[in-house]
Amino acid sequence: MKPSDITPETRANERTFRLVSSLLAALMLACAVATVVSLLTRIAPDWQPWYLVAFCFIVALDTFYNYGKFKKIDLFSLEWFQAAGTQVVVLLAALRAVIGLSHGLEAFLQELTAGWFAFLTSFLSVEYLIGLGMCVLAWLFSLGFAGLFDEMGLDAELIRMDGYAVTPGETRPPRERLLGLVFGLGSALVVFTALMRLDFRAALGGNWAGAALDVPPLSNGGASTLLYFLLGLALFSQTQFIDLHNRWSINRVPVNAAIVGRWAFYSLAFLVILTVISSLLPTSYSLGLLASLGYALNLVVYLLFSFVQLLVALVLLLFGLLAMLFGREPPTETPDLPSFQPPILPPVPVEAASTPLPWLEVAKSLLFWGLFIAVLLFALVQYLRQHEEVIAVLRKRRGLAWLGRLWDWLRVFWQAAQKGMAGMVSAGLERIRSRQSLPRRAGGWINLRNLDPRQRVFFFYQAFLRRSGESGLPRSLSQTPLEFASRLDRALPEAEPDIEALTAAFIEARYTPRPVQPEKASRVKEVWEHLRKALRKRRND
Repeated sequence: MKPSDITPETRANERTFRLVSSLLAALMLACAVATVVSLLTRIAPDWQPWYLVAFCFIVALDTFYNYGKFKKIDLFSLEWFQAAGTQVVVLLAALRAVIGLSHGLEAFLQELTAGWFAFLTSFLSVEYLIGLGMCVLAWLFSLGFAGLFDEMGLDAELIRMDGYAVTPGETRPPRERLLGLVFGLGSALVVFTALMRLDFRAALGGNWAGAALDVPPLSNGGASTLLYFLLGLALFSQTQFIDLHNRWSINRVPVNAAIVGRWAFYSLAFLVILTVISSLLPTSYSLGLLASLGYALNLVVYLLFSFVQLLVALVLLLFGLLAMLFGREPPTETPDLPSFQPPILPPVPVEAASTPLPWLEVAKSLLFWGLFIAVLLFALVQYLRQHEEVIAVLRKRRGLAWLGRLWDWLRVFWQAAQKGMAGMVSAGLERIRSRQSLPRRAGGWINLRNLDPRQRVFFFYQAFLRRSGESGLPRSLSQTPLEFASRLDRALPEAEPDIEALTAAFIEARYTPRPVQPEKASRVKEVWEHLRKALRKRRND
């Protein structure tokens, strides 16, 4: 079988498998984060970072969605750095906003207005670093799951049948590696759940009977860990289906395109029914496994601590024996040490009033916020460009259609502003070049002998504009040469041929690349002499 022989039904089943498997894996990672958050709340009861569960779930979904796009980009290329940098900036900014809003909108606004240095140092807080670490772990595990899902397709199976490895240096089947990944992460969650059922203070105090806490079975991470394994069983059911599906496709057995969805639905339904039945049966004694495991871990920790104490005692004993060999007896009584009184320090003077910020601090603040907002906007624009299909779907929603129209209006307005600014700058540069290109004598006077024919035309037309303005007929900035000429024709009907001739010569010299002949420049000089007399006559009248 060749890849070109794969039917559309097979492709549809593979897409559905990846969609369902990615959703299950993202939910499993969210359950894992919930167990870790339960442990963190046990260590620090005043901190309740439950928002990390939803945030890591979104990070996992985004990783699964963008895995195919990043796979098509060359590693460490410019496009890869741009796409990865966009994802990182959006992740950092979104996590900081979520952490700030978790303390309340008013507290978050106070953090924003506290100053650029305080806002920058808040990124290095313990809460932010722990949340960032959990997001990075969710991202890494999501990449591992996505890579294994990609190796379970029919294309990868055909490559393996030809004797090639999909992943270089890897000989184990992807389903076996997925099993190890799921149970490896699950084992860590079981350990965390067991630790939350121990009272370390009682264990270190020698109260082994009160070391195991009497807590409900599904509390302290029990529910999230149990749900993780249930979702893992559903994921294994999906991988079993895709394995059978590959065999059916290779043997050219027709497969319905909707079978994968039904398989996923029936698997989840079976697991839900099994969970309900297990909860109704008298099996509560089996839930003491976590407490027993926690007791065993506590015993292992106690033994390790005792072993370390024994080693320290042996080392001290050896040092004591060495001291006796050198003829020195270890002190039996502690000598009286002179009492030491710390010196009394003078009180630190408190400033009566806060001094205003100097201009350097204000400049630093403006520079920081400008760069921060610019980087954030650039990352958001790049992120939206990478997800155009999502934007197209959101625009079809009635409640979000006005956002699309607002975005289109802002984009058109920005493009028009860019064109207008570019036109103004280019026009100003052309005027500067045209004026600077005229050779001048020492003292600022223009030397007509050193001008080429095109520059002579410019010179006489500029002189014409200056004299017309002195005669009460100035040219407006918004008027084109032809509009100005038609206005002068009405004011000076007797000089209409000369006005038309000078205007046409200027337009040809200014806006066409054709060379200007010396005869035409001489003709322009004669026309200018006629116009100067007409303008002088009008001024005297």
